[in-house]
Amino acid sequence: MTLRPDMDVPPEALDWRDVTVDDREAVPSSRPRHRMRWLLAFYAAALVLVIGRAAQLELAHGPDFREIARAPSEVLEPVDAERGRILDRHGEVLALDYQARSLAVHYRYLQSPLDPQWLRRQARQRVPRAKRRDPAAIAAAETQLGEEIARLHQQLAAACGIRLEEWHKRAARIESRVERLASVVNRRRKQLFSEQTVTVPEEEQLTLQTVLTGLFAPPAALPPSDITVAEQASYHRIVDRLPSEIVRQIEASPAAFPGVRVVSYTRRRYPEQTLAANLIGHVSTPSAAQVTQVASESGVTHVQQVGLVGIEKRFEPQLAGAAGVLRRFSNRRGELLATRTERRARTGGDVILTIDAELQAAAEQLLERFDLRLDAGAGPDTPHGGALLVMDVHSGEMLAAASQPRFDPNWFATGDPRLEAALNDPGRPMFDRALRMELPPGSVFKPLVALALLEHGIVREDTAFRCQGYLSDPDRFRCQIFREHGIGHGEINLVSALAQSCNVYFFQHAAELGAEPLVAWARRFGFAEQGGNLPLPSELRSDEELQSLAIGQSTLTATPLQVLRMYAAIANGGDLVAPRFTRAQVATTRRPIQSRDTKTSETRIEGLDPATIAAVRRGLEAVVADPAGTAFATVRTPGVSIAGKTGTAQAGGERPDHAWFAGYVPADEPQFAFVVVLEHGGSGSIAAGAIARHLVEQLQRLEYLGRITTASQSFPPGKG
Repeated sequence: MTLRPDMDVPPEALDWRDVTVDDREAVPSSRPRHRMRWLLAFYAAALVLVIGRAAQLELAHGPDFREIARAPSEVLEPVDAERGRILDRHGEVLALDYQARSLAVHYRYLQSPLDPQWLRRQARQRVPRAKRRDPAAIAAAETQLGEEIARLHQQLAAACGIRLEEWHKRAARIESRVERLASVVNRRRKQLFSEQTVTVPEEEQLTLQTVLTGLFAPPAALPPSDITVAEQASYHRIVDRLPSEIVRQIEASPAAFPGVRVVSYTRRRYPEQTLAANLIGHVSTPSAAQVTQVASESGVTHVQQVGLVGIEKRFEPQLAGAAGVLRRFSNRRGELLATRTERRARTGGDVILTIDAELQAAAEQLLERFDLRLDAGAGPDTPHGGALLVMDVHSGEMLAAASQPRFDPNWFATGDPRLEAALNDPGRPMFDRALRMELPPGSVFKPLVALALLEHGIVREDTAFRCQGYLSDPDRFRCQIFREHGIGHGEINLVSALAQSCNVYFFQHAAELGAEPLVAWARRFGFAEQGGNLPLPSELRSDEELQSLAIGQSTLTATPLQVLRMYAAIANGGDLVAPRFTRAQVATTRRPIQSRDTKTSETRIEGLDPATIAAVRRGLEAVVADPAGTAFATVRTPGVSIAGKTGTAQAGGERPDHAWFAGYVPADEPQFAFVVVLEHGGSGSIAAGAIARHLVEQLQRLEYLGRITTASQSFPPGKG
């Protein structure tokens, strides 16, 4: 380059270091390069170690790893256990499980929307290996798979004969149940982790020992991540009662129905349908809340059908059995290769009832027959029903426990449309009237009052009393005979007062007895146990309230079972036996079940004189045997002596009365006590008494009491 004359020329002696202001020592340029070399050497050494380890694993275990990769996947599936049977006392089957076929769909195919991770994995398997990194190709495959699953749902719903909306509702219920279950299981795992994790107390966090422990201790364990529960990788029944045509299609072309399987399962069946339905109860698929409760308590995530009411619920542990476990082997494409039973399902144990199925059926027919007559005569706003119970007075075994109206427990097992109507029926067929109905007992309560009067010396058996038809006012506290005919019972004593059901006799003497003794005797006979309402002495503030209680009214209510136990105690000489509904083995005879020397689960009623019981029993015999007795015309049956008491309990308002008859047979040597009660059934002597007579004839026909000596009479007309 040529310099022009006018340009400034720098001094030849100028050194750039003279004009710098930083007088620090210069750093040799070789140091950064030195550090880089060491860093590269470190990474190279690490890489060599990794490659060496990989080579060592390949040489030593390569074939094993490849074998593991080719091994089929394994899934454990539960196998339903058959529930035990329910039998009557003679071995007749009342409930059992049987094998049925159902359509099951894999959980991932039922989810809405489909699980994104699962959907992506399935889509990647459809895309060629070269395009698996192409987002567009994966997205297209996901869309196609989603459309195929939607068409599959439509095809299955149509083939099974259900609406698509109903199909989606069932799928949503399954998804909700499984998601709740998975949430409970994972929450429980995290809770256990937090309980087992040791935390350092706050006051020790800054000590030298804490610091040294923290430096050299292994890293703390992280909370467990969510796991996939078995139900999220299993097939779920979505349609029962599968048509045979769809079964053939699926089994012939399984590839055309991905995620679908025909499975066998156990279903509960009640061969006698409505027979003893309220007593036996029913089973149903557990709700999400029930599954969640079982999972949270025991960690078990597979719950079969469970008993909801009755014997099915009471003996659930015995009936349920234990589910088995099946191991399924599948390849990477999900195709089933083999199955292996890990644990066989254990069938539940049988339960033998004390009920006689034939007697139970006869009792239910009697109630149904009368109920149909009430349907024709009662108004639509008057609910009505009834109950009939028979019990061995010595053992407490129940031979019949009929309730009307009834339902068919098969409706719960099959999802019958009639179930919804039964649940909304104002007649409440699901309500067990035999064991739970609470009504004023009316005059069937009078024998207990008579016992109290005798024990406290208020009256003797032969104490004379004149009944004018009313106590003191012709418009109040009257006898039925005065209301109907304007006359009284005349000269009577305790036996005839029971036989003719004289209210005035009990009005007069209950006031002399007082509330405390009467309520105490009612408690001794079990009226304060298991339902009903027994007023306290303090609630009986006047003689009028006490007198109403003396004829089974006031605020007193009782269940049929409480009344039955009272009459059984009178019949057996003063033992309050506990009712029994199950027995250890099948009965071989219809003769008396147990002798008085082998009574079980009984309580001796304290302070009860045998002479007192004998006097009351004479009165109950006269109710049926004396021509003046209230049950002479309707209950008396030649060939067998019957003792008992009619009862007509006021229901209030304009509604018909409740009809009762309670008693025992034979009267001279009691073996069985029974109770008939008709809700708003009218007259106890006519309506309930007629059913009682037919019941005794059924006991004779079945040879519990001997052969029938007279032909069955026609069913007499009732009142109301």
